[in-house]
Amino acid sequence: MIKKIARSTLQYALVLVLAHQCSSFAFAQGSLEADNYKGWRLSSLEIEGLDKGLTSELKRGLVIPSQFSRFRRRGPVFYPKSLTEDIKRAQLFLARRGFPYATIKPRFEPHPTKETFSLIFNIIPGSPVAIESITLEGFPSSVESAARVTPGLGKGDVFSEIRVERTRASLESMLKHAGFAHARVTTDLWRIDSTHVKLGFDAEPGAMYLIDDILVEGANQDLVPLIRKTSGVKRGARYSPLILQEAQDNLRLLDLFRQIRLTTQEAAPDSLDVLADLVLRKPRSFETGIGYWTDDQIRVRANWIHRNLFRAGRGFSVGGSASRFLQTANVSLWWPALIGARTREVLSAKVESQLEDSYDLLSIGGELSSIYRHSLATTMRFGISVSNVDVSIDTEMSDAFIEQGGLLTVVSFRWTRSSVDNRVSPKSGTTTWVHTEWAPNGFVSENHFLSLETSGALFRPLSNRTVLAIRIAGGIASPTGESLDLLPNKRFYSGGASSMRGFKRKKLGPLDTNGFPLGGEIKLEASVELRTPLVWRFRGALFIDAGQVWRYIEDISADDLEIASGPGLRLQTPVGPVRADLARRVRKTEATQPLWVFHLSIGYPF
Repeated sequence: MIKKIARSTLQYALVLVLAHQCSSFAFAQGSLEADNYKGWRLSSLEIEGLDKGLTSELKRGLVIPSQFSRFRRRGPVFYPKSLTEDIKRAQLFLARRGFPYATIKPRFEPHPTKETFSLIFNIIPGSPVAIESITLEGFPSSVESAARVTPGLGKGDVFSEIRVERTRASLESMLKHAGFAHARVTTDLWRIDSTHVKLGFDAEPGAMYLIDDILVEGANQDLVPLIRKTSGVKRGARYSPLILQEAQDNLRLLDLFRQIRLTTQEAAPDSLDVLADLVLRKPRSFETGIGYWTDDQIRVRANWIHRNLFRAGRGFSVGGSASRFLQTANVSLWWPALIGARTREVLSAKVESQLEDSYDLLSIGGELSSIYRHSLATTMRFGISVSNVDVSIDTEMSDAFIEQGGLLTVVSFRWTRSSVDNRVSPKSGTTTWVHTEWAPNGFVSENHFLSLETSGALFRPLSNRTVLAIRIAGGIASPTGESLDLLPNKRFYSGGASSMRGFKRKKLGPLDTNGFPLGGEIKLEASVELRTPLVWRFRGALFIDAGQVWRYIEDISADDLEIASGPGLRLQTPVGPVRADLARRVRKTEATQPLWVFHLSIGYPF
């Protein structure tokens, strides 16, 4: 006989646990053996009888394992009550994953001389509960065929609360994306026998809604047209949660609001208004900082921003920075959503002075750029800049820098994508960027070149606390047209705290007779780093770096690659890790450079 037993998977799991608990909990309720170890120290807890994935997941949900501390030499004090509660938790855990008839038998392995013992949970899963059939009821004909394909469950699959709930949520989301804003999907379970159930999904779709208008609260009147345009919400569009998510992402990219909350309210029986409840950020801010790095030594910076100086989100900033090698000053004006909802047009002017060992360079110019945020993860930037470059050569090698500057017009494009879970201290995800510059013939330019540079990093957790980080970067550039050489600031350099750590700043690659860096037309770098916690806020690292810079493209050779390795120490702070790295060169193709190099900086190298 088929009997309906629950309206939710949790209710079903509880029914099966209560039916089975008399035999399963017999030990926890009545055994005297556990009382014999009351007050003893527990040295370890192991689980036998489950696969690795279920074992790890079960341990995270128990109380006893959480009492162990990696900083405590002795294990926790044992109380029989904790064991009883954990057996109940384990029984419910297994029932919710299709094993309601599991038997859990604790086993004790004592060490009497130390009054410690090991505890082993011997689990016999028992017969699993399988899904006999799946039914769908109440789904509109417009989505019914798609709904029948969606379930990630099938006949004969082991009942799992997680998979059932995931399927229910997926079906409900499908209805909402089809315009049924208030759709609900519930779960029904019928027990066929002790090891089989019938699963049903019941839909209550409600009415299909269209978007009527977007209502704005908490923003200045001059920002309302910008908010409407940037949100991308269009009147008459079919409602979908995706519309609200995209609108929220678009508004966040404006950098005008401290809080963004989008909800819906009925405007008519078949239409909804989107309500944007916003909290403005302070429009003005001043940022300043000072720090010490082994690459630049002392570095200072300051920046003043007004996010809405010219109304309608049009902002202004002025700032600058200074270090031993580089000094900059810049002003910028921007206009959001001038072309599209996710664009920002920027007009900027910049003065830059470079004081390198082999040259001094002064650049004065401006740039017009358009930034397109395809998503929160992906950005594209297109720009055209015109500048005047003045170069003073400080090397004895007369052929090191042939081009002496002049007018320079550059067309640039940059694509960036980041999917990391944390931008300051990533543990998983990837970052990738590609940057290209072209100074074409026939433009207002006395220097012509083409360059391409790219970098990619991968972050993978090896455990709950240890992270493997891998980076590969490279660049290639060449003079074009009548130009015979690349300008000094358009060449590639390597070596330093965030580059190839076996060398000091820019010391890897071509050098003049005094050991001053000359840069090159092609660069290749690679890094592998293992990051793991130590104590308190300290993290340790082991790394291997490789790389080289070649003066000309035709000089490239794998035999020239330099390799370095070493340990690192990081101190986690609110602004990012303070990082110390000590690198030792493995290969010694550059005999004039030191064997050991120490770096101190802020932030991860990649």
